[in-house]
Amino acid sequence: RVLLVGWSQGASMAIAAVSGVKARSPIQGVVTLNLPLTGVLGWDWKATMAVVARREPDQPTFTVKPLLGGAAPVPVWMIYGTEDEWTRLDSAKGLYQAASEPKQWVEIAGANHRFDGHQDELFRAMEKGLTWVGSN
Repeated sequence: RVLLVGWSQGASMAIAAVSGVKARSPIQGVVTLNLPLTGVLGWDWKATMAVVARREPDQPTFTVKPLLGGAAPVPVWMIYGTEDEWTRLDSAKGLYQAASEPKQWVEIAGANHRFDGHQDELFRAMEKGLTWVGSN
């Protein structure tokens, strides 16, 4: 079985990959780290440079929230840093609320988008998430 783990843009792509899959899937679950509100479909070096410059990439995008309800029955474990500079915590909680069961939420207080200084907490949350997803 396959477990998808994605951080930021990778998290949005993981949700897109499982949304709407109703047949028995080889995907056992998804673990997201700082899932953003939108995903970018055409990621390249220009998109990376745009993000570094704090601009939106000039690529097609999709909204993540409507896809979250379609992820079920695939379990989704969501990890967020409370100080993520890309997705505000209230918006992140809105994404979690949009997700169907089974789902779990972990908040890492004080962590930014990269979880600087909070790697131990991040690794513990990921370990719990991998275990939880594996048991569903």
